[in-house]
Amino acid sequence: MNNSLHRGRFAARQVLDRCANALISAGGVGVILSVVMILVFLLHEVAPLLSAPSLTEQGTSAVPASDSTLLVAEDIGSVGLAFSESGEARFFDLSRDRALLTRSLLYADASVTAATRAALPWGAAALGTEAGELLLVRPEFETTVTQGRRELRPSVRPIVPLLQLAPAGDALLRVALTETDSELAVAAESASGRLYFASWQLDENGLAGSANRVLSLPPGEDPGSSGLLFVDARHRFLVRVTFQGNYTVHDLAPVNNAMPVPRLTSGSLFEAGEQLTAAAVLFGSASFVVASDRGALLQLSPTLQDSGELSLQTLRRFSVPGKAVHHLAADPGSRLFAAVFDDGAIGLFHSTSQRQGWATTGLATDEITASSISNGGGQLLLQDAQGGVTRFSIQAPHADVSARSLFAAVQYEGYRAPIFKWQPATAGATYEAKLSLSPLLWGTLKAAFFTMLFAIPLALSAAIFTGYFMASSMRRKVKPGIELMEAMPTVVLGFLAALWFAPWLDEHLAEALLACLLLPVAVAVSGVLWGLLGNVLRPYVVSGWEPLLLLPVFAGTAALAVFAADLLEQWYLGMSLKDYIYQRWGLDYAQRNALVVGVAMGLAVVPTVFSIAEDALYSVPKQLSDGSLALGASRWQTLRNVVLPTASPGIFSALMIGLGRAVGETMIVVMAAGNTPLMDSNLFSGMRTLSATIALEAPEVALGSSHYRVLIVAALLLFLLTFILNSAAELLRQRLRRRYRAL
Repeated sequence: MNNSLHRGRFAARQVLDRCANALISAGGVGVILSVVMILVFLLHEVAPLLSAPSLTEQGTSAVPASDSTLLVAEDIGSVGLAFSESGEARFFDLSRDRALLTRSLLYADASVTAATRAALPWGAAALGTEAGELLLVRPEFETTVTQGRRELRPSVRPIVPLLQLAPAGDALLRVALTETDSELAVAAESASGRLYFASWQLDENGLAGSANRVLSLPPGEDPGSSGLLFVDARHRFLVRVTFQGNYTVHDLAPVNNAMPVPRLTSGSLFEAGEQLTAAAVLFGSASFVVASDRGALLQLSPTLQDSGELSLQTLRRFSVPGKAVHHLAADPGSRLFAAVFDDGAIGLFHSTSQRQGWATTGLATDEITASSISNGGGQLLLQDAQGGVTRFSIQAPHADVSARSLFAAVQYEGYRAPIFKWQPATAGATYEAKLSLSPLLWGTLKAAFFTMLFAIPLALSAAIFTGYFMASSMRRKVKPGIELMEAMPTVVLGFLAALWFAPWLDEHLAEALLACLLLPVAVAVSGVLWGLLGNVLRPYVVSGWEPLLLLPVFAGTAALAVFAADLLEQWYLGMSLKDYIYQRWGLDYAQRNALVVGVAMGLAVVPTVFSIAEDALYSVPKQLSDGSLALGASRWQTLRNVVLPTASPGIFSALMIGLGRAVGETMIVVMAAGNTPLMDSNLFSGMRTLSATIALEAPEVALGSSHYRVLIVAALLLFLLTFILNSAAELLRQRLRRRYRAL
């Protein structure tokens, strides 16, 4: 009976063992699959960023306006608008080849000699006439849905009455237009070579009253040869570029200040003999692109140097084949533009990311009279001399993101030099998104570095003393107390760091830094004194409880630091330490900085590193240390030559786990780092990390947008960073174990 009972228990135990083995194996496989699925998800979301911009020809439509001077298309490119030389606005259905609406905007016998449009999806259009008059209108495409069908109701609305900008009979040959939510400005060049500038305030309906100011500037060089006029969105600069590549930049600000003659500067864009063939203003009217007959393609922006001198800054040169560009068309809703080359090839370029996409066509480019990209950026329209419009579908959902824009310094509009910057969006609709991950990666590494700089000496020193020198009775009290710190939520540490420690450190920086310098000295002096007086004091101190003697040393050192800090600032520096650091080294002090983060995150990392390292030291076989001591080695020699090498795999694992914790920490850096994406090594400046950026911006980002996918790239970087660190740590730990296994 006992045998049968024993066999029954054995069988039941085997069943339980198999179940436990299967459950544990399934759990391990499940963890691995979860990690793999996370990686697959991240790669799936990042994959669309790898697709280059592309063009697909969709066919040719007949347009009832072969004499178009300006071509506009609504969001999806199904309805177009052509402004004719006679001053008519002709709407037409591109998908059905039929006219929708024709409206005369000018009087009989009027002739349009110049036309342009603001670089905005809702931008106004400006028409200049042979009589020197200017007309500002706004194309509108009202969309309605009736019984499930989408219907467009196109119209053209005047913004201001017909304005006599130049003297009667002085034809306007070139017009530039820029618009914001509240202002609109126009620049024009007449046949006599004189330049005119006018600006208006816009009401909530987009209408303008009388002009704020109308300026007349002296004639430029080569009247009638202007290839481009440009007015920036702030109405500060007026740029004129001739077909010979010569440019003039007018500073309009002095006219505002009642100075009689505005400042100007001039120069040449191209080499001798090179001709301007095409130009286009980019979205937001902060910069423009020009092309030459020798294949040069430049993005330019007027700027004011530190010395106060005007200049036309070359933001970037695009790498293109050495062939002439016949037409440039800019997307009114992004910084994407299309270039039509003399061999029929069409290139898509994004100014910020410098991404390119190419399509080969059989178009006769010398017959193209007008080009346009639809308001929504999905269609490229090219009109020929016979009135036919060839449509191309544009696929460029994430053209603004590239490896260059994510990790290299980028020359943004309005900046004098390439920079690393993370600022994905602002309230301005025309803002150039800055999606560089380099400041976030730098901030992550910076936070981890200062965290480990604080945590490693503290945690390892405590682990060595607790695991090797401390009395067992004291160890049973100290170790659980330190490990209990790990249970404190990091959000609480971040809260305390941001609302208590950071303001305190701001007011007592000198005291804190002096205490950090004096404490090691005080401990070293205490050790020397203990070595001299140890024989006298040792009978009165329980073995292993010596650290309690350091408590009054710590208190005295803190008091000395407070006293010395006052002397340092008042008598030696003559100013606060923060002011001295700024004046001596140019380092700004931010209240929430890397020092605050290092201390706060260090307190979160110390328990982890301490616990694992202490266990590794305490687990070293007793016979190894006893044998070393028996051979005459001191305790320090035994620690250095026997205990530490044997425990090194565990200590290294502790450091790597702590580093992984520091790299991935979120709440402390969100609350205490200042969230300023800077790239500097200043201990007293803030930073922004990958994890904090994901936590702050992911809940509000538009799903599927470039910003969303760049955040996924940040998550992938964080995943790979921790994975590589942990994998390298495990490989090195195994190597250390094999090396010291003989001990």
